[in-house]
Amino acid sequence: MYPKIQYSVKSLVLSIPLFCVNLYSGQEKDSLKVKDSAISKKVAMAVTDRFPMARLINIEYTNSLPYTISSNYLGKDMGESKVNQLSQAKVSSTINLIRKKKWALSTTLNYNYISVNVDGTNFFNNSILNDHTIDFHYHTTSLTGTYYSKLFNKTVIYSGTATVDGSEKNFERVRGLVTATMVLKANAKTKMTVGIIGLIDPNAIVPSFLTFSYEHKFNNGLIIDAILPKWVYLRKNLKDYGRLSLGTELGGTMFYLYNNDRAFTFSQMDINSGVMYEHRLGNSFIASLKSGIRYSPTSRLLDKQANFKDFTLDSKPDPTFYFNIGISYNPFKNKK
Repeated sequence: MYPKIQYSVKSLVLSIPLFCVNLYSGQEKDSLKVKDSAISKKVAMAVTDRFPMARLINIEYTNSLPYTISSNYLGKDMGESKVNQLSQAKVSSTINLIRKKKWALSTTLNYNYISVNVDGTNFFNNSILNDHTIDFHYHTTSLTGTYYSKLFNKTVIYSGTATVDGSEKNFERVRGLVTATMVLKANAKTKMTVGIIGLIDPNAIVPSFLTFSYEHKFNNGLIIDAILPKWVYLRKNLKDYGRLSLGTELGGTMFYLYNNDRAFTFSQMDINSGVMYEHRLGNSFIASLKSGIRYSPTSRLLDKQANFKDFTLDSKPDPTFYFNIGISYNPFKNKK
């Protein structure tokens, strides 16, 4: 059946990458104490890091091995369905529109294409699906404003984001996100922040949550990189052009289903655990390979304006093996 497929996440997950972009920009500014020309120099260094977090263009392809799903539709047990094949292509772009000493404005564009082949039941009409393939298209456009200030002699980064999303049929919803992040420490070896994120979205799993980030570079070349609840990685730079990472990352996506001109949101949270290798191709391109186990603790279908607890369908996908390949482009020359 259509929604018994692996993907989708809430505005919770979609908001995290935007927060991370502002977060790291603020971290570098704190190490410079937000002063004059030194800011531009250090911010430029952050942007031209060997493996920058925010990249102008990022393209990914993901494929998953077959797995089964058990579902409950309006309180009725729908039994098990099988996902024979699931693939996803993502294209995203983060563009800095304006960057001043005290504030910045950026936009993020995302497009997701999902193709799934299933054996199961279409719960809308109880028809049986055998070797059935269906495609989904999902896109978002976000505008983020960031302001840098001081509180208790610490740099604080405030940001607000407005996001419009939709499918190939319609623009569906406008959502909001606000953040406040305090930089506790930022030097050549260690960066640490704490903050709070608020979600303006009835579909959100939670209305707000705390965030914490910690990055530390050890003398042996190992790096602990944690942005909670987004990811925890142990990283190792390999010579001048490679980086190996082992850890867990919160991910997923979101798309819309339609029945009798009524729009539903299918949302799934994924926890991806495994290994990732990134390799610089010249000065501007970065290729990546990622693989491991995907576990999905939350998978629901609900009316596009409904509260997350008022769901129509609740699904429990089995863990599955996934493989991801990607390439990104950053026009700034990276320093070795």
